[in-house]
Amino acid sequence: ALAMANEQAVARHSLDATLRHWVDGQEIVAKAWIQNLYETLLPTARRHGFSCFLTPLTKLLAQGNEAQQWLQRYEQGETVPAIMAQAIQAAQDQDQGLVEQLCLPCAA
Repeated sequence: ALAMANEQAVARHSLDATLRHWVDGQEIVAKAWIQNLYETLLPTARRHGFSCFLTPLTKLLAQGNEAQQWLQRYEQGETVPAIMAQAIQAAQDQDQGLVEQLCLPCAA
């Protein structure tokens, strides 16, 4: 029941959701929970050489996820078609960048 309530809260409010911690039942905002986990796990990740995979979390916590960024732009007066057109272009640019980085034949 606790996990389902937390999942529903996150589905509605994303990183701003108020959750109940499964250890002690205390309320915690999702963003703060992730930040706490990040700070706790970062030294271990550094020791084992995979801290670089946690780096995107700092941007996510600072700027919000993509949907939150879209909502913020909408609240600032941008239209939904303009927001979606920009998101589509960004996705195409990202895909093209990946194709160029990953799919080029190796030089022999």
